[in-house]
Amino acid sequence: TPMEEMVVYRLNVQRFTEDISSELPSAVAGTFLGVVEKLDHFKKL
Repeated sequence: TPMEEMVVYRLNVQRFTEDISSELPSAVAGTFLGVVEKLDHFKKL
């Protein structure tokens, strides 16, 4: 992918995945596995 077509996101893993709106199970909330669970969220953006 050419650099000019890329979109880069920076996020705080713990805050992003522990927020109540993430609707993640507590086993993955606050972890990188939680981010993996939310990848569809980024695809929709």
